[in-house]
Amino acid sequence: MNETAKTLPKDAESLQRFVADLIREKDIQIALRDEALSERDATIERLTRHAERLQEQLNLAIARRYSARSEKGPSPQMGLFDEAEVEASREVLAAEEPPVVESVVAGHIRRARGYRKPLPAALPRVDIIHELPEGERWAPDGQPLTVIGEEVSEQLDIAPATTSHAAGNVRVLRHVRLKYGRRGWVGDQ
Repeated sequence: MNETAKTLPKDAESLQRFVADLIREKDIQIALRDEALSERDATIERLTRHAERLQEQLNLAIARRYSARSEKGPSPQMGLFDEAEVEASREVLAAEEPPVVESVVAGHIRRARGYRKPLPAALPRVDIIHELPEGERWAPDGQPLTVIGEEVSEQLDIAPATTSHAAGNVRVLRHVRLKYGRRGWVGDQ
């Protein structure tokens, strides 16, 4: 403290300049501190908005993943204008890069519907032929209908186990449905 008192100016004018310089220096330090605080506040605000946006996206993803599914559209609980969810989904879609899809184009691709693996060939097969009764094998104009093809479907038949057969009886029922048509018929001419 004694050394500080020794370095102080002795006259009033010098003392006033010294105090003015100290005040200016303190004002500069306060301005720098205020600027750093405002930058920190802006960063906190930006990070808070980002965290809220991420929380909304997470809530939306959880709701989509675990909510009841319906083809009727949004559930009655959801409001007509859910801007937060719409905005979050837009941001998610904008942030995601579209996946790279490699595809091979064939001449014709038929979508298989209801396809299952064929039943094992080692199982015994029993043919059941489905045909029209004799009285229905006639066209409306009196021409006889003939077999022009057939459709075959297979059905697994498992008989319950009995005392004589511990494993049960497993077989395949082949349903053969005959197709009928007029021989040489091209259509009404």
